[in-house]
Amino acid sequence: MNKPSSTKIESIGREELERRVVEIISANLCIEAGEVRPASSLQDLLARSFKDLGADSLDLYSITMDLEDELGVQIPDREAQKFATVADAVEFIGAHARRPTLSTHGSRQREIKRSA
Repeated sequence: MNKPSSTKIESIGREELERRVVEIISANLCIEAGEVRPASSLQDLLARSFKDLGADSLDLYSITMDLEDELGVQIPDREAQKFATVADAVEFIGAHARRPTLSTHGSRQREIKRSA
């Protein structure tokens, strides 16, 4: 199975982000990407995976880890558990990937002040 290549999500649009999230989820659950839509319920997909494939309870964790690795965003466990649909995951990732982290932003400001 081919794993999607890493992408900086700041440089892609929503449609491409949706495609990448669907690709990652479908690869983790061993289902065709065409069967996963933004409105698809993650719980339904996971339940189907349990039923059809005998998947274990680590599926959501595995999906979350792959989303973090491939798309370069941190997804806290408590947030991942709130994802009811694929669109929820896309929304969260889109909103949080574009935020600068405080530590990076603060470090950059201190660096600028020192060099002035």
